[in-house]
Amino acid sequence: MNGIVVAPQPRAAEAGAEVLRRGGNAFDAAVTVAFMQCAIDPFMCGVGGIGVAQVFDARRGEATIVDFYGRVGSRARADQRAGLIRRTPTGRTYVKGFANAVGYGSILIPGTVAGLAAIHERGCLPWRDLLQPAIAVLRDGFPLYAYIAEYFDAVYQYPHGDYFPPFEQFIRTTPDFAHLWLREDGLPRRVGDHLVNLDYADTLQTLADEGPDALYRGSLASVIAADFAAHDAPITADDLAACRANIVAPIGTDYRGYRVSTSPPGGITLLQALALLGDTDFAASGQDSPDALHHIATSLRIAFGERGKIAGDADRALLDRLLAPARLAELRRHCGAPASATRAVPDPPGTTHLTVADRQGNIVTLTHTLSLGSGVVTPGLGFQYNNGMASFDPFPGRPRSIAPGQARVTPMSPTIVFDGERPLIALGSPGSNAIISAITQTLINLLDFGLSPLEAVGAPRIHCEGGALLLETRTPIATARELAARGWVLNPRPFAYDTLQGRVQLIVREGERWAGAADPRRDGGVALVVEYAEAG
Repeated sequence: MNGIVVAPQPRAAEAGAEVLRRGGNAFDAAVTVAFMQCAIDPFMCGVGGIGVAQVFDARRGEATIVDFYGRVGSRARADQRAGLIRRTPTGRTYVKGFANAVGYGSILIPGTVAGLAAIHERGCLPWRDLLQPAIAVLRDGFPLYAYIAEYFDAVYQYPHGDYFPPFEQFIRTTPDFAHLWLREDGLPRRVGDHLVNLDYADTLQTLADEGPDALYRGSLASVIAADFAAHDAPITADDLAACRANIVAPIGTDYRGYRVSTSPPGGITLLQALALLGDTDFAASGQDSPDALHHIATSLRIAFGERGKIAGDADRALLDRLLAPARLAELRRHCGAPASATRAVPDPPGTTHLTVADRQGNIVTLTHTLSLGSGVVTPGLGFQYNNGMASFDPFPGRPRSIAPGQARVTPMSPTIVFDGERPLIALGSPGSNAIISAITQTLINLLDFGLSPLEAVGAPRIHCEGGALLLETRTPIATARELAARGWVLNPRPFAYDTLQGRVQLIVREGERWAGAADPRRDGGVALVVEYAEAG
C-alpha cells in the first residue's frame, strides 16, 4: 500500500509525509504533523492543549482510543463560581469577568504532549527527530497564514458577552500573549506578517531533548507550576506530574453493514445520529433533497437532545443504554416536527485534526484543541494554554459541574469505519458540535451516495443541534424553501464553504490503496499521498 497524510495545514501534512518517506510509520508521522500544527496554527492547538485520537495498529488488528481530553486541576471547587454566574439574553450561562473562559482559572491540565507520547510508543523513529520540523519553522519564521487571521475575525464576529469576552480583552489577557499577537500599533497581526517564536522553539527543543516528561515532571513543569501558583490557577505541580493519557476501547455501532468506531463519551452523539438514520432510504430521496436533509437534521436534533445526559467520565453502561435498541426505538417515535430553537450556531472554531495511514495499514485519526484559548502564555515558554474550564457547568451538583479530576465533555470524535476486520474509512473534524454533523454527513456521502473522498468532504452541509438549521449558500433555494415549509427555522449562513460546518480530514481505502481529501472550508488543506520505493 501507499501512505497518506491529510491535514488542514499543507505545511504540516508535508512534514508528516516526509516522515513516512524516511521510514517512519503512521504513529511517527502523526506526532510530527501534530507538533507542526501546534507551531503554525497556534490558536487551534498547542503544547498547552487537549484532545483525543483513535489509532489502529495493523500488526495487532486493534483499534484503541488515546484520551488526553484535559482534566480539572485539584485546586478547583464546585462552588467556586458562586455569586458570579450570569445569563446572556440567549439563555447561555457565563461567569462575571469571564473567569471561566479566559485567564489562569480557565485552564485544564494540558494533555496534548502526554497523548502524543502515548501514540509515539507505537512508532519507530526517535522522539527527538519528530519535533525538529516544528522547531525549525518556529525559529525561521513563517508568514501569518490566512487561517490564523481568520480566527481573529471569527472571534470578532462572535457575539460579545455570550460567555467569551470581547476580542480586545482576550488578546490582552497576559502581556506575553499580547506581545505575540499585537503589532506595535496595537492592532492584531495580519496575513503575511512574518512570525518568529523563539520561546516556543526553545520549549519544543526542551521537549525534544528531555522527552515529554519535561512538561509534566521536568524543567518545563517547574516553570509552569510556579507561574500557575503565582496566579492562583487550579492546577498544581502534582497535577502536572500525574498527567497521563488514558488508553480505552472505542465505542461503535453498525451502519449500512459497516462498523463505525469512535471515541467515548462524546462520540455517542455521532453513533446515535447514524443509528437513527439507518432505515432512511437516501438513494430514493437524493442528495441535497428536502427529504434527505430533513431526516439528517431530525436525527441530529434528537441525538443532540440526548447529549445532556453524559459527563466527561460517563461510564460504558450509560453509553450502552443510549445505543440500546429499545432506546433508539423510543427516540424514533419523536422524529416529527422540528423542535423550538435553543441554539443558533455552534461555538466558533478553535480545534484542528489530522488523519494518517501508512503502507502497513496503521492509522491515526487525531483531534486536538485549545478550545477557544485562555490567553495565558507563561513568560519564556511561547505557547498558549487551553480554556477547557469554560465547558463545565458553573452550578454545583450537576453532571458537568466543576470537580477536581473531572474530564471535559467534548464532541471530538476521531472515527474509523471497518469493513469486516479491515479499516475502510478514517476521518475526523474540528468544529465544536458541528464535528458530529460533519462526520455524519461525510459518511452518508460516502456510504449512501457513493461520492469520491473530495466530493464527500466538499458537498454542501447542514448543522442542527436542537434549534435553527444552519445552511451553506450552496444549499438549493428550492430545498431551503421546502425545509422552511416543514417547520424548520433556517439560519442561512453567508458562506458557500462555512467554517462553522466543520472541516473533515478524510482517508478511504480504495482496493489496496489509500485515497483522501481535506475539507476545503477554512483555507483548504491537503491530502498528500506517499509512494514507497520498492524494497531491495
